[in-house]
Amino acid sequence: MSATRLFFSLSYSEENRSLLATGADRSVRLYDPRATEGNLVKSVFTSHTGWCSSVQWAASRPNLFVSSSHDHLVKMWDQRSHKTPLFELTGHSDKVLCCDWSSNEVIASGGADNDMKVFKASTSEALKIDEA
Repeated sequence: MSATRLFFSLSYSEENRSLLATGADRSVRLYDPRATEGNLVKSVFTSHTGWCSSVQWAASRPNLFVSSSHDHLVKMWDQRSHKTPLFELTGHSDKVLCCDWSSNEVIASGGADNDMKVFKASTSEALKIDEA
């Protein structure tokens, strides 16, 4: 018997031809849709403590992505290291419902706290937050 998986968000990277998916199991899964044998899931990122609501590949950084969660956090990840996120982006006081990294300069998120947060997207220094 197979387990049911609820999907909340998908993000496909044309550059590395991989698919990220979030769901109610509090994880982000990295799929390789080109796989013809074995498991399509190549990595599972499991640092969130609430449902993962959204995921987005970085616009021009093919190994990086962000995820948002009901745990009030946005996390920046490197697909090459699934054990811990690079950064936890804080500032929301309720569930984070969506995130976006389609700009090279900023990561945006929106939550059930009626706030939109804009973070400067820099991996060489601590991320700085701009209130929106």
